[in-house]
Amino acid sequence: MKKLIITGALLWLGFQALAGSLDSLKITLQYLEDPQEKMQTLYELGIQQIASVDNSIDGYLNNGLELAAKENDYVWLSRFHYLLGYRSHVFLAYHDAFVHFSTAKHLFQKTTDRQYQAKCEFFLAVYEHETGNFLAAQEGFTKVASVYLELGLLSDVAYVYEHLGYVEEDRGNTQEAIENFVLAYQYFLKDELYGLAAKQAYSVSGILVDLDEKLEAEVYLSKALDHLSRSNDSILHATRTYFFLGRLAESREQWDVANDYFQHSYTSGRMHYAGWDDNFFRTNYMAEYYLKQNQLEVATAMLSEQAEYVSEAPGENALRTLSLLAESYQTQGNLEAALTMERRVREGMVAAQTAKADAQRARQEAEVILARQSLEIEENQVAFVRNQWNWVIGLLLITMAFTGVGYYLYRLKEKHRKQAEANSLHWPEFGEKLQALEDALNVLG
Repeated sequence: MKKLIITGALLWLGFQALAGSLDSLKITLQYLEDPQEKMQTLYELGIQQIASVDNSIDGYLNNGLELAAKENDYVWLSRFHYLLGYRSHVFLAYHDAFVHFSTAKHLFQKTTDRQYQAKCEFFLAVYEHETGNFLAAQEGFTKVASVYLELGLLSDVAYVYEHLGYVEEDRGNTQEAIENFVLAYQYFLKDELYGLAAKQAYSVSGILVDLDEKLEAEVYLSKALDHLSRSNDSILHATRTYFFLGRLAESREQWDVANDYFQHSYTSGRMHYAGWDDNFFRTNYMAEYYLKQNQLEVATAMLSEQAEYVSEAPGENALRTLSLLAESYQTQGNLEAALTMERRVREGMVAAQTAKADAQRARQEAEVILARQSLEIEENQVAFVRNQWNWVIGLLLITMAFTGVGYYLYRLKEKHRKQAEANSLHWPEFGEKLQALEDALNVLG
């Protein structure tokens, strides 16, 4: 089952509740003069505004970015890029998110903050996975997991193993996927994150149903149900658990039981999570199930209701919803409605391709930014070395010039001295000799 990347992300980021409201932080900011205190306050404002979906967040984060750049503070510069990346990720602006995370990762390498560098690498690995670069995603997640294990951040390790499970699942490596989900399950359970532990349990059950290992799938679904009673987000995980219970009942040809579970899952999903990608996935599966059961009206109603939440740039599951709805209308003889849905499918495919092109441009833009930064660093180093050599050469030339002048004055003085002594031999009195010598020396100052 496809994941929803944003699910639980705020928990994973470890954003702590900050003392004081947004208003008090904004007032405090007006009276601050110390750059470090300003950057700290701007960062805290950014965190709270992400949580409260405040539209004025960009101004504060960009101000923080400018101040950090002015102060040449790599720590705060990297943190503001990270927060801008996370903000873009939450609001689905993946182009900007990729650029900010890439830049933040590069800047964090200049600091000792390994945890936040790993967080940037986590999101970049997510984008590698989303764009089909499974090996790069696997390498990225594995590297992040080793850092978190070394730092003792167990719940963060659990999130990484969960995503490694998704990568292996998409690669068709079912056993490796199960192993990673089970590891994530164990780590989440240690931190008493019961909802996320339930998520790993029903994810494993879905793979086991596909492998026709029904008894083991039932064991993991029982674990998921057990953890739901202690979960803060039990509605979400109950919606998904009912779906997998329906699939298990379907595999056992228990049609009435499957119908009940699917209806529970659909009703809850429609009420709380209609626009989510995995809700499109569940709706499509259940609609196909009802089509096989010759319940055409039930399937059409499900798909029609879910189609209301298809965005302008739909994902694969949303496009599948439109396509199934077109087939359903055609089966019913409603050709005009079927044609309308087919047009929406084609338009959605064009928009989806455009979104992929934007993602590729984001990657290229990030690489260009990093390349430019690297070149600037190298140019600065070369300029520094060049200036060092220029100073050395200059000092050598000045020293040689002074040495030459000194030697020339010495030779000139000796010449006049010897000339004066030679002339003094023809002067009859000693006083005149001495005066002649002094006069000759005075010529040289």
